[in-house]
Amino acid sequence: MKKQKGQSAWIIGLLFSIALATFAVMNVRPVYVDLIFYGTQLPLVIVILGSALLGTIVTGSFAWFRKLQARKYVEQLHEQIEALNVQLEQERLRVVRQDEVIENESPSALKQGTTHDVVVVERDERTK
Repeated sequence: MKKQKGQSAWIIGLLFSIALATFAVMNVRPVYVDLIFYGTQLPLVIVILGSALLGTIVTGSFAWFRKLQARKYVEQLHEQIEALNVQLEQERLRVVRQDEVIENESPSALKQGTTHDVVVVERDERTK
């Protein structure tokens, strides 16, 4: 599905580019362009195509920057997941050891009224 979405975006972009190029070629008369410090006369086709190109570059730059930010965020999330998985595994081992200690205590210690923290653990096939 994602591949089709990318293909349709390319097709729409191509159709837009063809329409823009056709419009630009139909408008070749010279126009006066007033830039910040000076003005000049350019064919309208250059102004149209130049504006479209500049818009594409600016938009692409913003999209590229946001994609980089998203990648860094995803990397941070993967690092957090890995750290939490390590922490979870350590906690599972601690609980298993605590269960083993409770199971190995002598019955006389249990009769003397020793209290233990109750820990409920769901064990999967790997920890048995």
